[in-house]
Amino acid sequence: MQLFSSPDSTNPDMFAALVARLGGAEAIEALARRHSAFHRARHVKTPTDLLRLILAYAPGGRSLRRLAAEAAATGVVDVSDVALLARFRRCGDWLIALCENLLARRDEPAGGRARPDRGYPQPDGMRATRDAGADLLVRLTWNSLNLRNRAGEPVDWLDLFAKADVAGHVDMPVTVHKARRRFEPLPMRLVVTPKPPDIAERARDVARHNARKDQRNVDPRTLRAAGYMILITSLDAAAFPPQWLVRLYRVRWQIELAFKRLKSILRLDRLPAKDPGLARAWIAAHLLLALLIEDTTAQTQMADFSPSQS
Repeated sequence: MQLFSSPDSTNPDMFAALVARLGGAEAIEALARRHSAFHRARHVKTPTDLLRLILAYAPGGRSLRRLAAEAAATGVVDVSDVALLARFRRCGDWLIALCENLLARRDEPAGGRARPDRGYPQPDGMRATRDAGADLLVRLTWNSLNLRNRAGEPVDWLDLFAKADVAGHVDMPVTVHKARRRFEPLPMRLVVTPKPPDIAERARDVARHNARKDQRNVDPRTLRAAGYMILITSLDAAAFPPQWLVRLYRVRWQIELAFKRLKSILRLDRLPAKDPGLARAWIAAHLLLALLIEDTTAQTQMADFSPSQS
């Protein structure tokens, strides 16, 4: 999708709808002043004009020099590329605040079904995450990690699956071990929840297919495990019950999928800005536009936000 294909293309109604979706011009201005992105109407007359310019620069793919030339030619603002740089590098906090407000006004999270996670955890990475003071929530297979129960015995997966069928879930403390290297056991929490029957059967079909493809017998534990979501986390059990963890994991996948879309559609993986402040604003502008696309124009073709819009 090419969002800013032509500097001549205009759609004032689309930009007006964008401003309305962000709470209106007054709300945009209040946030811009609060976050020091806009102080006075010098050259750039309003925060909404500033927003249009930075959208044309960042997700629009224009260079600062080209944007300055287009803005001057169309009478929007006569300002140098250096002046635009000075303006834009102060916009990061403001654009992030606009993103936060947009998210806060959503009635409910975006739909979508969680997809299988192939980035299974490694003990050293988990240890590094915990040592850095962060919590983690990741998905694993029954044979991803060397896990021990409270008694120090290896986890009996078939027994856990049977208990999950009866109780609806299993939630238990475990420790992560590493056999071949010195590794202090890492306390974690194991949560196992059954999948819906149709999804579980499809997962078993995939396991059987992979076994045939590799010309091997499928492990009975693999077939059983295909019917369950297995999560390991450091989050507190009282504050984060199993059903919350499942929802959090699905949100995590939506975030990953959103970033994949940003990289492929909005070219977020091609950061041209070297200045830290400008780079932050460049990324935040992409995130804001992505939220607006998802929120208001997911089913329609995006029009250009050109500096020539009136």
